[in-house]
Amino acid sequence: MADEDHELGHDCNKYNEESFGEANSDTCQYSSDDDSDEDGECPFGNPLLRDSYGKLTDWRLSDLDAAFAKHLEDEAKNPKPKERKLTKEEKLKIHSDRMEGYMKFALHQYNSKEELVEDMRFEFEKAQSQNWIVEGEFDDLFYYHFNFTAKQTCSSVFTFFAEVTPEDGVDCDVLCCRLLNDDDNGHCFGCENEGVDDLRHPACESAYVGGHEDRGFPFMENSETEDDSD
Repeated sequence: MADEDHELGHDCNKYNEESFGEANSDTCQYSSDDDSDEDGECPFGNPLLRDSYGKLTDWRLSDLDAAFAKHLEDEAKNPKPKERKLTKEEKLKIHSDRMEGYMKFALHQYNSKEELVEDMRFEFEKAQSQNWIVEGEFDDLFYYHFNFTAKQTCSSVFTFFAEVTPEDGVDCDVLCCRLLNDDDNGHCFGCENEGVDDLRHPACESAYVGGHEDRGFPFMENSETEDDSD
């Protein structure tokens, strides 16, 4: 029994040695078939590369290295221009133009809704007052309230109220746009709590969505809470 075990072990060792020899021979054969790096910089030689499906391509490791070196050379010759940072005045101008675009769009919606045409259409004149309101349980509801003036051809100037919600880019969704009467002065917590007392709202408070929550600006609330906890 001991002789049989010894013979079985001998056969296993012989099989492992033969298998290792064949694997080693395959590795050597693979390296010798491919053009190895003459300088000896790459220990893998210069084999053909495989694509994502495992198929051999016409590209070798040296081709990839050369392509990358050329890319770096091109980048060095043609550096990307540095983007100029906007000044504070330029940022304010961009914001002001966007706000004016919101008001003009709201007025356009008003003209369309009232079916005003030609000389009866109101043309935007200038902005008067504005405020940004943040509400909602997760501070995820945003509103802009505006007062601006507009006029018809050969008419006096009228004051309008508009409420919009901003969307991506320069677009917005108009929730309300109304011509204000002299006695219109609806209450708005959003504008009152931000100290924007000169912004007038429609007398019918249900006409606008935002501004009915008695709360401060959310980021200011968070900072005040942190100060109280210190």
